[in-house]
Amino acid sequence: MGNGQNQTENLQDWGTNASDTGAVRELLDLKDALDEFAVVMITDTNGVITYVNNRACELSGYSRDELTGTTPRILNSGYHPKSYFRTMWETIKAGRVWRGEICNQTKHGDHFWSRATIVPLRNEQGVIHKFLALRHDITDRVHAEAALQDALEKDFYQVVKNLQNGVFKLKKRDQADDIVFTLSEGQIAAGYQMTTKDIEGKRVKDVFPEPQAKKITHHVDRALQQGAERFELTLNDQVYLIYLTRFETAFAGVEVAGSIIDITDQKLKEQQIQTMAYYDSLTQLPNRRSFELALKDSLQMPLANGEKVAVFYINLDRFQSVNETLGHAVGDRLLKKVAIRLKTLFDQGAVLSRFSGVDFAVMVRLTCEDGDVIKHEAERIHAALREPVILDNMELYTSPAIGVSLAPDHGTDWKTIIQYADAAMNRTKQLPGQAFYVFDSELEASLLRRLAIEQELRIAIEEGTLDLYVQPKVKAKTYRLSGGEALLRWHHKELGTVSPEEFIPIAEEFGMIQDLGYWVIQEGARRLKSWHDLGLTYLSLSVNVSIRQFMQPTFASDMQGVLDETGVDPRKLELEITENVTANMEMTRKVMLALKEMGFIVSIDDFGTGYSSMQYLQELPFDRVKLDKTFVMDLSKANRSIMQATLKLASALSMSTVAEGVESFAHAAFLSEWGCEELQGFYFSHALSEADFHQYWIIPELERKRCQLDRG
Repeated sequence: MGNGQNQTENLQDWGTNASDTGAVRELLDLKDALDEFAVVMITDTNGVITYVNNRACELSGYSRDELTGTTPRILNSGYHPKSYFRTMWETIKAGRVWRGEICNQTKHGDHFWSRATIVPLRNEQGVIHKFLALRHDITDRVHAEAALQDALEKDFYQVVKNLQNGVFKLKKRDQADDIVFTLSEGQIAAGYQMTTKDIEGKRVKDVFPEPQAKKITHHVDRALQQGAERFELTLNDQVYLIYLTRFETAFAGVEVAGSIIDITDQKLKEQQIQTMAYYDSLTQLPNRRSFELALKDSLQMPLANGEKVAVFYINLDRFQSVNETLGHAVGDRLLKKVAIRLKTLFDQGAVLSRFSGVDFAVMVRLTCEDGDVIKHEAERIHAALREPVILDNMELYTSPAIGVSLAPDHGTDWKTIIQYADAAMNRTKQLPGQAFYVFDSELEASLLRRLAIEQELRIAIEEGTLDLYVQPKVKAKTYRLSGGEALLRWHHKELGTVSPEEFIPIAEEFGMIQDLGYWVIQEGARRLKSWHDLGLTYLSLSVNVSIRQFMQPTFASDMQGVLDETGVDPRKLELEITENVTANMEMTRKVMLALKEMGFIVSIDDFGTGYSSMQYLQELPFDRVKLDKTFVMDLSKANRSIMQATLKLASALSMSTVAEGVESFAHAAFLSEWGCEELQGFYFSHALSEADFHQYWIIPELERKRCQLDRG
């Protein structure tokens, strides 16, 4: 039964680095099946539970809220000694996988057994920061083994006759070297008419068909030699799990005791997991994992003369409009039609896949002496997917963007080939009217630069070698300095000047935006405090806050930390957020109220460019509205009307206003006439370094203030 013998092994042997990305992605892929099949629990390095699935709640009797925030000790049954768990913790904290059997206790006091596998998860720096536990309920097996032991000790047949599973004893007859039954009871045995009264004294080969008899005999021999054995047996389309244990008594001598459990349903669920792991449930196409394995295998096979492995990465651009206007059900039907259409284009030698969402991929081996074959295949895919799909008498269209990479031309590593095809697809989307793009050296150089930026940006953030520039803001009526906007700049000795438009998306993609954003706010607060210390307490400074940073649970407390560290006046530190935060109105309102309670000014940046409407100005407690430069720089009739309406609404709601992108006197005059209070743009100044801003704006402001004092 569950003897609690734990096993350990290196992560290398386990076959994965157990990084968050891979582990979580696979866990999400298998979630539905795992909810049926296994208990899933995630803890931090202190053992505090941060996630449990539905199966964990069902088996333990606790709700998710009761389990989350506690430790697994809530399930401790007292069965195991403390040393058992001490060994477990030493194993997983050393970065190794732990496996063992654990007896736990439900909320109602009942014991249940599970076989657990606990995997350390590492973050991007390779540091263990979570533990993932997968548990399988083995209570029935343990109970069956306990009942068998009781039956063996008491030789009490009535106990085992009513077992849902089955127990049996076997003995080898010395004179014939045959293995015979001495006991066979339980509902499984009864179902096959193989109870003790039916088969006692009979040989295994007389009871079972030859294939099964040979397999049983083989494992019984192993149990006699090694003491224990475990194997699966298929009989009449049912699958059984059999455990064998060698024992010896003074009366009966050496025998083998066995328990048999019907695991047919479990095997079916495992097959479902296998299907879910390698096939897309909507289109029935192989999923990304399956495609990756197939590509890896294909790249290891020799190529004929002139043969290449081509990967076509397909994205259905602007597909979101179908879901938004017609609903996800129609979108799903359209995706199924796309999958069917792709299948009609290729024979069985090609591998088709739905990667995720609206991304598909095709891998095919082509013999091509020049690029015409690749061009022909890409155009064939593009033309087929451009044809309308008829659903409910509606003609629906997709807009495919295709990227192509080739092996061995672009490499022989499967990850690289997929990455290059993906990059080529994104380049296609950047080129209006382009149907496809084949990866080339120009794109490779772009990817290498992107990689270099990602690596060097991490160093720049850690070492504080980024620069904070300030673009002045002036009062619309007097053009006097009222403050500025903090703008991040990066000058690298090898990469040159890297624009925020280039490195900010990379920071967001690779999880650096929170550290980067915090540095900007902290440095901006320090800069603002230096102005106030000179007596210019009326100056303000605005800083941009990304949606990812704003939605962090710790953002409000982080801002309090900035106030505590710098002593800056929060009423002069303006936090600019974009309209995208309105996607989660409840969360946005909660954070904004916390910030306003501290005294911060919160403004909506680039107003009018997102998906929001003026209604959000009424629903959220903004202090200021910032007109986007796209309206200011083009004073068309429509843009004038939009700005006039926005300025009127802001005034009615007692919100102050600022406009960016002011590049001419006409821009400034129009905005001033319609009541905009502050102006910002190249007409007044570009963004300036700390030294230049001090020289050209702070010093004149100090001089002006001194003159006013002299006159007073």
